[in-house]
Amino acid sequence: MKIFIAGPEGAGKTVFATMLYRELSEHRIDGLLTKAGRCRKSHHYFTSQLGYLNKGEWPSQTKGKPEEYIIGWEYENSHAEVHLIDPPGHEIRRELCDESSQLQIKQRICESDLIILLVDLSGHQLGTDEQKEENAWIIAHILDIVSERQHLILAVSKADLISATLPERRWGEPDAIVKVIKLMMPECKLDGYRTRIFSEKTHVMAFAAVTSLDEKVVGDELRRLPKAPLESSGLDRLLVKVLEIWKLKNANETFERLVKRGGQKIECCWQLFVRYRRGAIGFVVAIGLYFLFWLLKIWFI
Repeated sequence: MKIFIAGPEGAGKTVFATMLYRELSEHRIDGLLTKAGRCRKSHHYFTSQLGYLNKGEWPSQTKGKPEEYIIGWEYENSHAEVHLIDPPGHEIRRELCDESSQLQIKQRICESDLIILLVDLSGHQLGTDEQKEENAWIIAHILDIVSERQHLILAVSKADLISATLPERRWGEPDAIVKVIKLMMPECKLDGYRTRIFSEKTHVMAFAAVTSLDEKVVGDELRRLPKAPLESSGLDRLLVKVLEIWKLKNANETFERLVKRGGQKIECCWQLFVRYRRGAIGFVVAIGLYFLFWLLKIWFI
């Protein structure tokens, strides 16, 4: 299964992916585990990002040439890949639209079985009008790209920062979450995507990738920084949902293989019948006459 993490600038994609990597590297969830050796570059990247978080620093914003990072997962001998492509924030829109782009983010989204779309409402409130329009456009554009065959998790990240508007007890309630998104991000016209958002293949939830925080004065600014040991909230619910989607995909593929195999056997039998139809018809007629003879014999006796 292919999973793609998407979202506007500053939505928390890197921290989210890093905490996903940590969660499954240190704990097993219903047999789901990380295959650390599947991509050394990604393993090194997420390990280094985790080092920043443990030292009380947020990972630096993406700069320079964007890279693709992969988390390999395994469940009951089936494999999944979680893909993160995090170009610099101001280039996300161009990467989504540019068909000739080497990254081909739009194509990667279309190829994925599950898209995890992150929405940062707290950061959105602090942005300029231009940034707000950009964020809304990216979310709407991704919703346009995702097809009906694909699964989508629409997730409000950093939800602990808006707990006054969206308390933690409601982080699993789609209606409440959509209502808050519409309230805090009016630039994104979600009413036009209501059918998609409330379909059986879309799952709406909220989470906070890092909840263990310290308030420190950096320069003249009071900042909230991560604190070891790292804790999160809502990630377990999201992982359970990913696993449900994965199991469903495996079950559907197994059913399709059985149907295909059954269809192949029926076709094979039909071809044999067509090829030897004269002999087959003669055999069936002979059997019928034999049974008719015995029925008549019994009847007259």
